[in-house]
Amino acid sequence: MSSIGEMEREIHELEEKIEKYNDIIKILKEKRGEIQNERGIIINDAYTPEKAYDMTRSSTWRGKREEDAKDHQDKIKEKTKKGITATGQLLDDIETAIQNLLDKIEACKRRISYLRHKIEELERQQQGNNQEQ
Repeated sequence: MSSIGEMEREIHELEEKIEKYNDIIKILKEKRGEIQNERGIIINDAYTPEKAYDMTRSSTWRGKREEDAKDHQDKIKEKTKKGITATGQLLDDIETAIQNLLDKIEACKRRISYLRHKIEELERQQQGNNQEQ
């Protein structure tokens, strides 16, 4: 069985891990917010207006130019949609990473609780042994 000192060192290491995990979560949440904001801007300021604009109704566009403009517009919509989709996946991945870190924090806390309980048991045993002597 581990000594009290070894268990206290492990508790300290676990507490440091928790602090490190919390720091990473904080960074991930900040970046998630930035990405969400930028994604919203792209959707609202580029994708939605570009998708909604009807090239075929413009009276100044005729024949080949109208067709070229429509092809260009379709390419813009397609690439923007791919970027929006990829950004959504990145946000999902960030959320998964945050959840995994929270799970690790919970596991560390359970281990700390277990170790503290074991330390209390050992200290009670030592006190009992000292009183008997």
